Amino acid sequence: MRKRIFNNFFLFLISFIILLGSVSDALIKQPDDQKLELFRQVSKYVDENEHCFKCHAGVTDLTEQEGTDVPDSSNVKKPQVITRQEFYKSNHRSLACLGCHADPTPEFPDRTSKEAAASKTCTDCHQHIKDHQHYQFAVIEEEYLQSVHHQKKQSEFSCWKCHDPHKYKISIRNTENLPVAIAYDNEICISCHKNANPFSIKMHIWLPELEKHFRSVRCIDCHTKINKNVLVAHMVLPKEKAVKRCSECHSQNSILLTTLYKQQYDEIVVKSGFFNSVVMKDVYIVGGNRSETLNIICLTFFGLTFTVMIIHMILRIAKKSKI
Repeated sequence: MRKRIFNNFFLFLISFIILLGSVSDALIKQPDDQKLELFRQVSKYVDENEHCFKCHAGVTDLTEQEGTDVPDSSNVKKPQVITRQEFYKSNHRSLACLGCHADPTPEFPDRTSKEAAASKTCTDCHQHIKDHQHYQFAVIEEEYLQSVHHQKKQSEFSCWKCHDPHKYKISIRNTENLPVAIAYDNEICISCHKNANPFSIKMHIWLPELEKHFRSVRCIDCHTKINKNVLVAHMVLPKEKAVKRCSECHSQNSILLTTLYKQQYDEIVVKSGFFNSVVMKDVYIVGGNRSETLNIICLTFFGLTFTVMIIHMILRIAKKSKI
């Protein structure tokens, strides 16, 4: 009798712990109204999107076991977790999930909706938006199709490899904090090319001040073909064609004026008609930047020369007056 009571109590305790854990997990996953209200300031689809986020913003990855339709949290081959914070800070924050994932099905995994969204490209939307015409998305698509990424990885590579539609933020237009923008853009490249440390790989070992270069310029500033008509060039070149001559950047006609500093260059030229201080503040320009050490040496030399001339003149005058 005591054993039965003990067993029942033990089962009840286990059930209670499991129930408590489920309730706690649900409470953790459910965003509070205050956060949702902040998201509503940037999107009118917050409440509609919650039907998706209630599953896809979970702590556990919604993935499927290899060759089955059974959810498996240990297999992260195809992660489907999208946090609300990341999405509502991204460039697509004002959109509805169903704008891209049309007609979702109750099946798991929902391959139909996922594949339909994955087949879209940036130009499917942006090329037809009137306010986006000046970004030249048609030109960007042409460049991408000629890039080494597309040429070598056609079936594996797409816009989404670099521009995650749920997280991506335009950073280079942030002229207030250029180092942060550079780090953000470079991380996109490194996330795939992470098989080696970018500060030590053989292809870059020739570069002086290696770490300083990686903090000061983007990978694409050296590895893409320049196009003055677009803000960010998308024709990624083979590694053999990457920029290697110092003078291409460190000169008065620096290529950085049409790549990294293009946004600032266009803004300042429109306002003042010239561009000098921004690029010379961050980049050494041969014949343009002053060296404090050389300044001191030159001033000292000229000062000593002038002093010797004055002394020589005084001695000449004194000698002449005695005669």
